[in-house]
Amino acid sequence: MIIAEVNGKIAGYLLARIHHPTHNAIIENFLVREEYQGKSIGTQILNQCLEDLKKQGVVYVYIAVHLEDKELIDFMSQRGFYQGKKFLWLEKLL
Repeated sequence: MIIAEVNGKIAGYLLARIHHPTHNAIIENFLVREEYQGKSIGTQILNQCLEDLKKQGVVYVYIAVHLEDKELIDFMSQRGFYQGKKFLWLEKLL
């Protein structure tokens, strides 16, 4: 987990989990508080995460993004992420 602090307050965080047998990782949680968005905090957190994952031998990283979250889709796309073909997301309403 990577936590970004600004003046002692949590500005954002990112949690990724590695599946060691496949050298894949999933970004499970990624948040930058609204008042800190647009200040490169998200980019810094993501870059640190990707660096750390690469050092640990990860070769593929993915994140599940809600179809309506255009802001996050744009953010991730601008940083080299693309709509994947390796996984299919299955869901069920309860």
